[in-house]
Amino acid sequence: MNDARSLVLQNIINARAFTEASCPIPFSVYAGEEDWVVSAASARSSFPDAAALPGNHFTILSSERTFSTLKQLLRSAADSEPPQTTAVSAGLTTRGTAATAEQSKLAAAAEQGRAAVADADVKKAARVLDALPPQAGWLRVVRNPEILPIHYDKVTVKFDAACIELRTERETTADFLDQGLHTAFSAMTEALDALESFMDGSMFGPDDHRPWRDLTEHPPSRQRDLPLLAEARLHFSERYQAMMNLLNASGLLPAEASKATDQGGQR
Repeated sequence: MNDARSLVLQNIINARAFTEASCPIPFSVYAGEEDWVVSAASARSSFPDAAALPGNHFTILSSERTFSTLKQLLRSAADSEPPQTTAVSAGLTTRGTAATAEQSKLAAAAEQGRAAVADADVKKAARVLDALPPQAGWLRVVRNPEILPIHYDKVTVKFDAACIELRTERETTADFLDQGLHTAFSAMTEALDALESFMDGSMFGPDDHRPWRDLTEHPPSRQRDLPLLAEARLHFSERYQAMMNLLNASGLLPAEASKATDQGGQR
């Protein structure tokens, strides 16, 4: 919701020009005066000139004032001049050759913006792949819910390091600028957090007499959690695969990584 609201504010309400990604459109926001589900402050959010109408979360649609307000807004829109697609420079509307030149500048700026977005996402994708490389054997073991026991030195330590690296990535660097990549990355890291809770000492040993942690040889109370562990591993594997597929479709996955990720959870 925050991402969607930011896009509306940036590319519609606060837009100053017509581009491929932005268009200034009149926007009206109203909160319910008696709405105890969504507060007025939350409904108004960052929208300028937001107001309130009688009613609660449901009855606001049947308020007479809602219909009169909507009718007034529609009439105002019908009576107003249609928006011009000419470029604006220094507050003056330009036409003809000047407008064409300004539109060319806007197109060039938009292209530079897209290049900057791509460059930022390329760097972030590289950091994600460095933490969770598709060709890593330890990651394929983690993703396969049928593999037990999990070797402590060879798998769990590297998994812990990857969790720390991705947690730092989320806390210290910007999100993917591409919304699809951002959504996929968020889903993958949420699944990773859930799996991490199973991969710590609360479920797996440690067993001092050997170098691995084996859930299957623990008391029945822990063995009952085996299906939850398998589900968490499978959930992470699916979200990871979706992330890799999207990186591949976006041209951000190296060829060798693309071959490795196709093998999925194979050991």
